[in-house]
Amino acid sequence: MDQLPRKVQVVAREMLCAILYTRTRREAEGGGAEFARAWRRANPQTVAIHEKGWDRMVPLFDFPKGRWERLRISNVIEGTFAAVRLRTDAARRFRKTANHAAMIWEMLLFAGKRF
Repeated sequence: MDQLPRKVQVVAREMLCAILYTRTRREAEGGGAEFARAWRRANPQTVAIHEKGWDRMVPLFDFPKGRWERLRISNVIEGTFAAVRLRTDAARRFRKTANHAAMIWEMLLFAGKRF
């Protein structure tokens, strides 16, 4: 997106998001081709980056359809820190900073085991 002028970034982002939310890989490939046609003349660098990263964008379609929604919205880092965020208010009650830090560290280690 950084390669495009700011005023057209919103339109390009919407096109890319539409590719991710298509129903089949074939529709996604059609959306990718449409994106390339729309932006190749105006900014070939953006299209080159898009085509280079295409193989990293569409593996979603290799998974069963029932998992797609979860794969689209999962954020591994946010999921890890959600458990810590829930407990940081309680951790403020600790008198020593070391105890607070130890509790957060243990929570991160525990959350890391679920991966």
